[in-house]
Amino acid sequence: MAIGPLRSERSPAPRQGGVRHVERRVFVNAPPRIVWATLGDPLNVARLFPELKLGPAEPAWPAASACRRGRVRLGLLRSEATLESLEARPSSTFRLRIAAATFDEEWCWRLQPRAGGTLVVHAATFQSGDRVASLLVRLGRDSVEDRVEAHLRAVKSIAEDDWTRSQQRPRESRLS
Repeated sequence: MAIGPLRSERSPAPRQGGVRHVERRVFVNAPPRIVWATLGDPLNVARLFPELKLGPAEPAWPAASACRRGRVRLGLLRSEATLESLEARPSSTFRLRIAAATFDEEWCWRLQPRAGGTLVVHAATFQSGDRVASLLVRLGRDSVEDRVEAHLRAVKSIAEDDWTRSQQRPRESRLS
């Protein structure tokens, strides 16, 4: 499965005053509505974002301005954090902010319909509030690039599995 540019072609994420920005893309063999449902389903959080341990979702989740609280693990850094939905446009855009005492991270997914599926563009921006936090993340061999690529692999896997199951159900019921 190819996600974004090949590893050998990658350039490091740009740094501007301690800010790292990464963007990757992947084709998902499922329509945007399925990909959107995958991203917005609170039950998928543990599989999509293993670095987060979140409390229960508000009833409005994933609507914009809905929040969830929990813990985040980035490399060796462990911190309390708040996850806030910044933008939630069904089948189009989903944007989150993870705010902790020592860093801010923003994730954005743009869903673009393509023949037979969805092009998912995932961008992330990480800004450390202090050098110790940056050091703990790096010492733990964690990077924004690795997180973005892991998120895309999980989205692709879950959405394609859900789409395949939904396509098989009607055929099975017709056979009975």
